[in-house]
Amino acid sequence: MEKIVDWLLPIKTVSEANTKGHWTAGYKRHKLQKMWLRGTFLSNRPEITLPCHIILTRHGTKMDYDNLLSAMKYIRDEIAAQIKPGLAPGRADEGDDITWEYKQKPQRKVELRIEIFQHK
Repeated sequence: MEKIVDWLLPIKTVSEANTKGHWTAGYKRHKLQKMWLRGTFLSNRPEITLPCHIILTRHGTKMDYDNLLSAMKYIRDEIAAQIKPGLAPGRADEGDDITWEYKQKPQRKVELRIEIFQHK
């Protein structure tokens, strides 16, 4: 596989399964996540053809795997929408043409690393 993308972005991710508080806090967080991803895709314009493999690495406090998947939901949706535009929201990540892998790196600074690999 050939690495097409390797970005380290200051995107905060929290488990959506354990969030408390008003719904607007989550809405604002998701909107900010999408804004960062759209802006990064637009400014870098990587040429990604399918099939591809994507590794999402959350930098920050450690969480269990179920919560990690929950924290990456909106990130995954937006990345897939940028690679496969024109589909209904939340539908672009379906299918076998994009495979996903989730990792964590414990550290104090909160960041998100996105790596996209092209299958040869």
